[in-house]
Amino acid sequence: MSESPVVIVTGIEHSGTTLLAELLLQHPGLAGGFEGGLLLASEPARFPEIDPWYEWMMDSVEAGYWGIPESLIHRVCQADNWRAAYEAIRETSPLFRGRTSRLLDKTPAYQACLPRVMARAPAGTPCLVIEKTPVDLWRSFRKRTTFADFEERRRHYHQSWREAQETCGNQLLRIRYETLCQDLEGELERAFRFIGLESPAAFARMADSVRDRFEHDRALPLPQEELDRVKRLADELRIDSGFSRQA
Repeated sequence: MSESPVVIVTGIEHSGTTLLAELLLQHPGLAGGFEGGLLLASEPARFPEIDPWYEWMMDSVEAGYWGIPESLIHRVCQADNWRAAYEAIRETSPLFRGRTSRLLDKTPAYQACLPRVMARAPAGTPCLVIEKTPVDLWRSFRKRTTFADFEERRRHYHQSWREAQETCGNQLLRIRYETLCQDLEGELERAFRFIGLESPAAFARMADSVRDRFEHDRALPLPQEELDRVKRLADELRIDSGFSRQA
């Protein structure tokens, strides 16, 4: 895969995109702030319409964002294409000062329109899509929304993923959240290999805490009615619900 100035991380909300991005950003060859969102716009000139991502580009690095001065954001929006727009971010964001790192654009909202996003991305852009089993994902959603909303989002995600596989499957790498938590070093080595970077040997000390948090979250009981609904959804989509591994 030819090198692109950007690496994309996406996945349905609450599926582990933040964890994956934080782990990848420990590599000196990658840098990025809280969600990029550029490719939600049809062209760089329309990026100011994409809120809150446009504002996040100018929010401070200290708060976890990109820190591009308001006086320089026009360089991103006036770029002729998306490759040039990402290069403008690297030239104007303090995150890249004195560094030649590639830009990590973690944006969960990309998953809803993944084929369109990948068509806009610079040629050769690798995209890591993290995915939870339906039952683990419902654990993350159930305090935030209704099951009907969760079900609709999960169906839409599934369709978007399948369409993207058909058009740009060689640029996509699926990372399963469960596997990442249980085999942190192995999954990150696979991810870095896909990106084209050597995996740093600094994750062994983190493996236990990531696995413990995962086991704690999945130990929380769910009502049988909810488990049954999740299983019906998974059966309809012909995917593993994740329930059998938690029984």
